[in-house]
Amino acid sequence: MQCPTIKGDMNGDGVQTISDVWLMLSAAYHWPGRWSVEAMSQNPQTALFLELNAASCGGWLSFALSTAAWVLVLLALASIQVAIDEWGRR
Repeated sequence: MQCPTIKGDMNGDGVQTISDVWLMLSAAYHWPGRWSVEAMSQNPQTALFLELNAASCGGWLSFALSTAAWVLVLLALASIQVAIDEWGRR
């Protein structure tokens, strides 16, 4: 299984328009979940247990994993900012 990638013409209409930008941003947001689903689908037992197929790249599991990944990134950035602020006060 291979999930779709980010490309210039996301909607396949032959031209790059503003709607492609929104689709690129959406694809970038969902990238961690798609990558995770694709990695899990490499193991046949995991793919069978989680019922992963080509449609799983844009499904709820992918969305939940992406959301969790971006929340962790934001929390890490916030903790780095706090550490920088603490260090600057010394």
